[in-house]
Amino acid sequence: MPNLSSSTSSKVYGIDYLGQGRSWPLSCNDGNGPTEVGLIYSIDTWADQIIQFIEEIIVQRPNNNNNDDDDNGDDCISKVHLVGNSVGGYLAVVLAL
Repeated sequence: MPNLSSSTSSKVYGIDYLGQGRSWPLSCNDGNGPTEVGLIYSIDTWADQIIQFIEEIIVQRPNNNNNDDDDNGDDCISKVHLVGNSVGGYLAVVLAL
């Protein structure tokens, strides 16, 4: 992702949604481990997680890239490009709707 970020002059994030990749519970036991209590792995949960990430991390981040044509004085990010593969692709579609 550093190559993509530098070649597009954009900030690029990679999200591990709950229960995937490095966010997998340490003592996973098919939903019965102590670190899994109350966790629900679903499209709705993952979509909410991505929305929260976008709102708290991306949209609130000051826009230091002054290349945009709309000079409205707003220093916050106003546009997000969401791309995913496999389940991440499905989540991107769910969020786009």
